[in-house]
Amino acid sequence: MLLSPFKTMKGEYLEPSMPRPSEVAQEMENKIQSPHTAAYVGALTSIVLSQSGCDHFPRVFGVYAAVSSSHEIDISDDYEDLVERKWFTDQMGKTFTLRLRAIHGESEFSHTRGHRQSLALGEDVDLEVEDVDVPHVDTPKEGSVVDEYEETSSVETGTSEASEEDVFDIQSCDCPDSDSEGECEEGESFAWATFKDVPVVTTAMEVCTGTFYDLIKEHHEPEKHTAWMFQVVAALAYAQRYYGFVHNDLHGNNVMYIPTTTEFLYYSHGTTTYKVPTYGYLMKVIDFDRAGVSVRLPGMKEPRSFLSSQFQEDEEAGGQYNCEPYYNQKHPRIGLASSFDLARFATAVFWDIFPEGPDHAYDHPLFEMFLAWTTLPDGSSVMFRKKRDNHDRYHGFDLYKAIARYLKDSAVPRKELGKFKMFQGKIPSGEPFLVIEA
Repeated sequence: MLLSPFKTMKGEYLEPSMPRPSEVAQEMENKIQSPHTAAYVGALTSIVLSQSGCDHFPRVFGVYAAVSSSHEIDISDDYEDLVERKWFTDQMGKTFTLRLRAIHGESEFSHTRGHRQSLALGEDVDLEVEDVDVPHVDTPKEGSVVDEYEETSSVETGTSEASEEDVFDIQSCDCPDSDSEGECEEGESFAWATFKDVPVVTTAMEVCTGTFYDLIKEHHEPEKHTAWMFQVVAALAYAQRYYGFVHNDLHGNNVMYIPTTTEFLYYSHGTTTYKVPTYGYLMKVIDFDRAGVSVRLPGMKEPRSFLSSQFQEDEEAGGQYNCEPYYNQKHPRIGLASSFDLARFATAVFWDIFPEGPDHAYDHPLFEMFLAWTTLPDGSSVMFRKKRDNHDRYHGFDLYKAIARYLKDSAVPRKELGKFKMFQGKIPSGEPFLVIEA
């Protein structure tokens, strides 16, 4: 979707065929023309990684832009925040329709992690509401995303400093213990918004079979989890090394798989080589609308960098970063976080693999890795409160901001490869292998 889904929900863009204020028309034109628009960044990144030579990204067969008569997006990850906004309920049935999957046996939302099975028991419910963003590119660093395209801020000059600061603020959980009784279902999608007659960009890519969540539900062997996780780490290390890539929204549904008859995959990182069993599955990282990426085509002296428009202050990921092309001089610079993807992924799947929590004695290679990836400089965790229960320390998007702000060097993919010593081995003569770094 080319225009901001949240602003479309709010009704800021009005009906496509209706007149609109000049500033709104200008914002819509900027969004459609900007190379940083999330849909363009997502499509471009998909194409670049598809042609990169790394099999851990889906093959892309084509990209096209069009006006969709009916376009549905998954808002499950943002639903917790959206339902607390008055405009969401006010605009339901007007600018969008909401479809929810019923969750049997559960009452209200809580901020805890745990079982996901209840969502699988649900059924679709349609709600009708009456009108009442390949040569070497340096690892991302602060200020590395710069482009000659000048973004015009859509925040009015009258916006108060207090509301501006709220975007960059991070709140940790102060909920009473009684709120820990329920379970937050993150792995399964349960909420979708449908829009009519909106401009979209569609990427035609290879079909994937299922998600990382599906695999860890069906396969409980630590050696399989670890081998599949290595594929993900290798993919991120490769893309970050050659394209300055950060995914920025990596969770168990954004890592998919396809079956493979290849028994082992081979990798080279510096002087170290790896022989990794596939156990029949090849991981594929998908969904790049929130990415940061640098692209250098033949003839270009320097790479050109793109950062998703979702990081503008008034967009859905506002406050996670503060760097070009959306840099606000009133606030400290927050550059792309090389550790973000692995830390975020660990928070997303930790409770699925380790349901007994951080204090249980797990004999699993990923257990200590996940804890290390999510440990802050002061020794505390970005996941757990002091009680180390399954209640989130940071709710909703505050988790994303906390990871970007505080976890600078805990989970850089190229550095984490060395922890997978169990897969170090020789590459047989004649076998193809991925060169992560020469």
